[in-house]
Amino acid sequence: MMLYPAMNELLAQVPSRYQLMNVVAARARKIASRAEEEGLLLEDKPVSIAIREIAEGCLNDTEEEMVPAEEGWMDGPLVEGIARRYLEDMFTPAVTAPRPDTLLLGCTHFPLLQAALQNVVGPQVRIVDSAATTAESVEEELTRLDLLRTDEHTGVRRFMTTDNRERFARTGGHFLGSPLKSADVELVDL
Repeated sequence: MMLYPAMNELLAQVPSRYQLMNVVAARARKIASRAEEEGLLLEDKPVSIAIREIAEGCLNDTEEEMVPAEEGWMDGPLVEGIARRYLEDMFTPAVTAPRPDTLLLGCTHFPLLQAALQNVVGPQVRIVDSAATTAESVEEELTRLDLLRTDEHTGVRRFMTTDNRERFARTGGHFLGSPLKSADVELVDL
């Protein structure tokens, strides 16, 4: 039985079967959500459409790189392979250009990937988490204005997402350092 597209065509676009599975699932979710929002009737299943798009090279690089963090993969060969694909040319020794000594993390998911990123760029490269430096600046300003809360009360936390509550809870738990229940996440429509 011959299947289209062939697996080797798909693996030419996405370097591993595991990553392919996640990229297809993420893209299919977006296709299905968009069709539902716009009231479209799809002639093919979202997974079939996603697979065809990937085989045709229509893969969005941002989707590909974000999937591991959203799926809970923070380190290991898969994540390092994706990071290497984007960073290797810049951070490998070059004859004519100096190597950067700092990598600034500008996306909300990238701090979760910091260990894998450090493995790719090497220990001599300083990684700056923009979220952490922003939080430090806010803490300094609150302290300067004598508004920093120093008692043991943590206040009230409210979590909202416009997408998948379970995925938000899973990823959010990594940021918080403790489990977050999807029931504690409110789904909002902006």
